[in-house]
Amino acid sequence: MVAEALQQLVGSLEGILFRTGGNEFALTILIKQPKAVIQKLKKVHQLIADLNIKNESSEYQKLTISAGLLKTENSQYFDFDDYFKQANQALQQAIKQGKNQTIIAN
Repeated sequence: MVAEALQQLVGSLEGILFRTGGNEFALTILIKQPKAVIQKLKKVHQLIADLNIKNESSEYQKLTISAGLLKTENSQYFDFDDYFKQANQALQQAIKQGKNQTIIAN
């Protein structure tokens, strides 16, 4: 169910979604309009909330989604490991700040 909600986001953005760990996914997309991506991520937050999947270990008592987003405009230089590290740091910040949100890396 969660993967299907994420796949809806990917399909509309022409990206690649893959699982990186138990409950972690990574998404690579070419962003032409960053504001559109933020709006779509807000929809994913709502889609996940609407699934109403119980998660008793969460302060929300249900499954939520946290996201770290990296925006880069340098298409000539691509270092996946570096980009992944920066996006993951943004994700960790989202988790520390209370989860259920998206943080954009600087």
